[in-house]
Formats: sequence, C-alpha cells, structure tokens
Amino acid sequence: MRNVNPLRELKFLHIVLGAACNQHCKMCFQSDKQSLIDPEIFRQKLRPLYPFLTSVCIQGGEPTILPSTGEFINIALAMNPFIRFGIVTNGRLFDSRWSDIFVRYGDFVNISLNAASKKIYSDITINGDWEKVISNLQELSNKRRKAKSKLKVWASFVVLDDNLHEMQAFLTLCRKIGVDKARFFHDWKLLPSNGILLAEQLRKAYKLKSSGAIEIEGLESLEALVLRKPFSGLAYCTRPLNQIFIDYFGNVSFCCLLGERGILGNLHSESLSGLWNSRKALEIRRRIRSKDFSLCGTYCKPRGTFDKKTFSLACDGHTLIDLPIQ
Repeated sequence: MRNVNPLRELKFLHIVLGAACNQHCKMCFQSDKQSLIDPEIFRQKLRPLYPFLTSVCIQGGEPTILPSTGEFINIALAMNPFIRFGIVTNGRLFDSRWSDIFVRYGDFVNISLNAASKKIYSDITINGDWEKVISNLQELSNKRRKAKSKLKVWASFVVLDDNLHEMQAFLTLCRKIGVDKARFFHDWKLLPSNGILLAEQLRKAYKLKSSGAIEIEGLESLEALVLRKPFSGLAYCTRPLNQIFIDYFGNVSFCCLLGERGILGNLHSESLSGLWNSRKALEIRRRIRSKDFSLCGTYCKPRGTFDKKTFSLACDGHTLIDLPIQ
C-alpha cells in the first residue's frame, strides 16, 4: 500500500494567476499575454489547502493587474489569517493599496528592476515607468520600516548584454533604497556574451556579498553557465515534501523549474489531494530524496559539456543551445 501524504504537510503554495501583463520585457518568455486562471481553482479546488499554509507566492503575468489577485488573497486570509504572501511584480502599479496589504500580510515583495538606470530600464522594458517603480519601491521600504513589519523587500535583475555593465550599480541602488536581497537571474537564450565584463561584475558582487552588506543570490548559476565555473547545484531540496506549484492552466507540480515532465496532473480533472499522493508524485519525491535532480532547471542544476568548439547547456534533460566559446 502506498504511503499517503496528508495535505497538512503542504506549507508553501506558488500560484500563477494569469498571463496578462501591463508591459513587455525583452527577455519575457511568455508568448501568452491574455490567459487567466479559472477562479474555481482558488475558490474551490484549493480550499482544503488554505488552513495548512504558512506562505504563498503570487505570480503572473503582472499580479497587480489581474482581477483575481485581491479576491484570492481575501479568500485565503478568511480561512487562515496567519498566511503570509509573497509577490513577484514589475512594481509599476504597486501603489499604496498594495503596499498596505503586503506590509500587513506580506512575506516578501520582489520587484523586477533589471537595470540600475532609466536608460537601460527603458531599453529592456516596453511600456515601463522607471520613476514610478523606484518611487513605489522606496515607499514600500519606508512604510515597512515605520510599521516594523517583517516583510522582506527584494529586487531582481535578469542579466543580459544590455544591462551586464550595471550589475554593480544595481547592487548599489538596492542598498540605497532599502532592498534586503538582490536576485540575479538569466535567460538561457540571452546569456551575456562578454565573459571578461561578467567576471569583473561577479568579482565585485561576491565581494559585496561576503561583506554582509546585502544578501545576493543567483551569482553561482550564472557563473557556471557563462564562465564554466564548477557548480554542483543543489545539495538537497524539500519542495516535493512541502510545496505545490499551480499555473494558470490548473497544472500542478512541485516547482516551477521542473518543467512539463514534472507536471503531476490538472486540477480541472483531479483533486489536489489525489495529485499530491499520485504515483508520479511519489516517484519524484523518491528521485529528489536520492539527489537525482535531472528533472530540475538550471538555477538548481546547471550542467555543462565542453569541447574545443562549443559550450552545450543542458536544462531539464535536454540540450537547448550550443554557444561558440569566445
């Protein structure tokens, strides 16, 4: 008989409420800009889960323009007032209404900046508003401080050729406006090509990180992918034991980095409890427990194969691109 994992073990929910967005970024991977989650997913299908959650991450698209974001937060809080919410947002519409909600009920707010100056921000972001985003971020930091809130304020930066030279300036800006953690990401199709400049920017970032002046994440995977430095990836992962990820189609997985092969099923046709205890769920748990991260994405498990002519990047078990060695 298979072991049954009760829903009370689920503590973290990562949910994508829709694909709609009010701006377009150069490295955006979403071709769908319209789809929205079926409200019955969070109104009914997830109701058995809410009493057990400690933290929820809300993502889009852009959550501040999605009609379901506020309703979802209200429903979850009505069933469990101790849930704390995180949000990934471009920050353009993250005004007083949203900052009040997250100062009171927030776990973290991650604002996607991707630049340290208006010029580079405008080059990367179509329909953005640099001054408004920075103003909203400063207001959030100030309001958090005055309220003595435990909310964490993060800023993220997808490293591209366009903004590579601003990595250090981005960290300086983060410190200036009260950001707790700077998060660096990459797009495997748009990896920076200037290895010398990247190495210099990484050296400065590592120095700042080691000083404890600001928390920084994402440097190691970027260094491994572009500069081919050794990186062993994860030592362990608890996500299959206590987290669930749900996209706006209703697909269920343990993590957004597992890809299509990690999908357990769909909430439109199956129950959350059934998917959480499915044979596929048990198999993925077994693999992760045995440190088999072959299903995982490059942030957790970058793998490089090198020869004299090409640098092959592997992600989710598939070779995605061959880059000429500079």
